[in-house]
Amino acid sequence: MAMAAMRRALSRGIIRRRCCGALQSVQCGASGDRFFSRPAFGGTDSPLIRDQPGSYSLFFARGFAKKSAKAKKAARAQEEEEDEEEEEEEIDLDVEEPKRGAKEHMDAAMDALATELGKLRTGRATPGMLDHVEVEIDEKPVALSHVAAVSVVNSQTLSVMPFDTSTVKKVEAAIRLSPLGLNPIAAEQIISVPIPKLTKELSDSMCKLASKAGEDTKKSIRRGRQTAMDQLKKMSSSLSKDELKRHEKEVDELTKQFVKAVDDVCKKKEAEISKGV
Repeated sequence: MAMAAMRRALSRGIIRRRCCGALQSVQCGASGDRFFSRPAFGGTDSPLIRDQPGSYSLFFARGFAKKSAKAKKAARAQEEEEDEEEEEEEIDLDVEEPKRGAKEHMDAAMDALATELGKLRTGRATPGMLDHVEVEIDEKPVALSHVAAVSVVNSQTLSVMPFDTSTVKKVEAAIRLSPLGLNPIAAEQIISVPIPKLTKELSDSMCKLASKAGEDTKKSIRRGRQTAMDQLKKMSSSLSKDELKRHEKEVDELTKQFVKAVDDVCKKKEAEISKGV
């Protein structure tokens, strides 16, 4: 009887699986009869309820579940692979960051050294020797190069021409108050700045200042190196020993290059100062 009922249901209506892939109900067409079918995996009989008249559909839940599981597994594996590739790329980029940061720090230290050495008088007239001079304009310090043009008249004289004639006295005072020990002379719109020769005592003092500026710069460069090394150590878990050593070596070589550059710049400045005696 049950099998005959199933065959009639299959010929007129739909078979729908609703629970764990087991056949639960047959929905018939226009008759509206209720049938009972035992689930595929034990349990009690379930009512087969009529659906919309004339509708036919067949769901194979078990087959779809298997395909869906395989698709999800493949998608998950692909996502994990992509994540690993992204992590590797990020690590490659991050590993270069300590070196880049160290170089930027060392470049800034060299710029600061150039500014400090530019404040030291050498006995010869150079436009750059007034770069650090600041003029008080509207109660604000302004770089001399922004308010006046500086030119070399000869090896012992500078000429300073303010852009605004009303600032001549202020520019003159700023040059006189600078640590260079200069005595500017204002003549109408132009300021003449004689550069006296250095005494032996003043020359030695200037050379010591140049050497100290160099040592301070080296300390700053080494601090930049230490920061880079600390950053690399934090990444050691993501790097092989050989990779870590290679990057540390690159930072050390960069440090040596900058330290040598400091020595060269300071020696050149000291030689210029000594020639001015």
